[in-house]
Amino acid sequence: QLQQAAGEEHARMLQRKLVIERRKEELERQLQEAEAERRAAAEKEMAEQVVAERERLQAEAVRREKERREREAVEAEEERRRELAKTLADQRKTIKKNIKKSAAVAIETDVEKLAAMATTDLVKEQRELIADERAEFERRLEQFRKRLDHLERARREVERPALARAKEAQAEADKAAHEAYVAQFVQRATELRAHCVAEKARLLRVKEDKAEFEKARLEARTSMHEAACARRAEELKEARLARRDERRDERARKKAAERRRVEEARAHEEAERRRAEEAERAQREKEEQARKLAEIEEKKRAREAEIEAKLQAERLAANGPTWADRESDEEEEELPLPAREAPGGRNGSGPAPAAPGPGG
Repeated sequence: QLQQAAGEEHARMLQRKLVIERRKEELERQLQEAEAERRAAAEKEMAEQVVAERERLQAEAVRREKERREREAVEAEEERRRELAKTLADQRKTIKKNIKKSAAVAIETDVEKLAAMATTDLVKEQRELIADERAEFERRLEQFRKRLDHLERARREVERPALARAKEAQAEADKAAHEAYVAQFVQRATELRAHCVAEKARLLRVKEDKAEFEKARLEARTSMHEAACARRAEELKEARLARRDERRDERARKKAAERRRVEEARAHEEAERRRAEEAERAQREKEEQARKLAEIEEKKRAREAEIEAKLQAERLAANGPTWADRESDEEEEELPLPAREAPGGRNGSGPAPAAPGPGG
């Protein structure tokens, strides 16, 4: 009885210790959550500050970039106007030399004054000056064309008699040159004809010798050609026989290789069939062994369950509910939900816990 009371007291102490541990864990969890929320709020505030500072810096950079671009645009416009003014001043100096204007019209050529003028006014005035220059150039060009036409007509009037005299002199010179060429050609043709007749008379003496030489040479070349043809025919015959023998040997080699390939394929198929049969038989044996092991395991589990049920029934019949179980049920009603789910039974009908497990 003392041992039973000591065991019940030990169980109650363990239960109280478990409750205290759970409450400590709950308090630590709440503290950790509060600390995590505080850190998250601080990190969020810091992130917002960083984002705001980054946005401010970006806006400042955009503003500075915009001002820089505007300043560069103004400077570029000023530079462009100065370049335009300089170019127009150079052009106006040339126009001033070419255009004959009255003294009341003045053409400005100072670069600073031109740069101070509005671009539209400057371009408009420049276009007018260019138009005046073009009109003056066309007028001068027309005067030059008329002067050149008059000079050309005068030149033609003066050179017409000279051209007629030159034509008559050239005709007489061409006629004399033609007559000299014809006389020279006739002389060369007469001399060539006499030379050919003399050469023909000289060659007639060796005509018979030439015919005999050609006949002997032809017979010698004919016999050489016939001998060469005979040798070539013999070589072709031997080559044809060699190719026939080679083709016969090649056909024999191909037939032997085909027979070997068929035999190897048949042997390979037979080996594959044997391997497949071996694999199928091994698979059937493996499945049969697994089935037998599963049946043995199922019988073993059923036997163990039956033994466990008998032992549980014997323990319940021998002990029954104790005073410690009833007291633990009363304390369990005061505990929060996680404590009531601790080992010891939901309804107070199970045995008292021996020791708390890891993590409750």
